Amino acid sequence: MNTYKDRQEAIAQQAAAMHKNVYDDTKVSKNPTERQELQKVSPKLATLEEAIRRSGLKDGMTISFHHHFRGGDKVVNMVVDKLAEMGFKNLHLAASSLSDVHAPLIEHIRNGVITRISTSGLRGELAKEISHGLMKEPVIFRSHGGRGSAIANG
Repeated sequence: MNTYKDRQEAIAQQAAAMHKNVYDDTKVSKNPTERQELQKVSPKLATLEEAIRRSGLKDGMTISFHHHFRGGDKVVNMVVDKLAEMGFKNLHLAASSLSDVHAPLIEHIRNGVITRISTSGLRGELAKEISHGLMKEPVIFRSHGGRGSAIANG
């Protein structure tokens, strides 16, 4: 998937699978810019799965998320769903905060995709299940600002 056309086809397939439309910029009259020309040959990845594969992630490694969207955050669940589908196990989830919207992680903890969690906040059904013994490893609570250095220092 090295050409612009290959990436466009992959994007169209992903959009169709999600019942979404893809913006067609060829129908808009524009003067090409250096940035637009660069994007045609850039190594952008069209799918989450391809991004995960290229990241070099392996079982037992750490995945990290910041809680930009708070209760509307669907990124963590989407990524961990894909990791489960791809067969990853024994991952350490380092999230700046986990809330009600992250209840789907319960199943990924039960099936061994997520085995350790570090966070600064834990609420909702996920917190309740963890406090009732869901995980073998205790959750590590860190300050919001300490997450980055904790990951960097192992």
